[in-house]
Amino acid sequence: CSFMRHSSINADENGVVKIGNNISVNYNVNINACNDGYIEIGNDVLIGQNTVIRASDHNTSDQKKISYQGHSGGKIIIGNNVWIGANCVILKNVKIDDNSVIGAGTVINKDVKKNEIVVGNQQRVVKNIS
Repeated sequence: CSFMRHSSINADENGVVKIGNNISVNYNVNINACNDGYIEIGNDVLIGQNTVIRASDHNTSDQKKISYQGHSGGKIIIGNNVWIGANCVILKNVKIDDNSVIGAGTVINKDVKKNEIVVGNQQRVVKNIS
């Protein structure tokens, strides 16, 4: 595995991060499973610079200040042979299946199927590569 400068992995407060073999993480990537989050990254995955992979969110159900509401953890599963472009955001409770490509600047908030190329903030499928 290779991690470029200014990248970080966080897994405190019952968080779990599992990383496979032959992973390449570019500059300034944040992989964060804090607060009961779970992140699993398969083998042969490329992650572009400035990407955020975050498996928990701030709670927003109370009327008190957001900083006092705590967090709720979720799960992110990234399969094998996945390419995540630069400046992407991967949110909790998603699975990115094997052989998929996530285009630069894409926000992932729902599952990505095997062999899909997905781009944009609407997570539009532009091609199936099977």
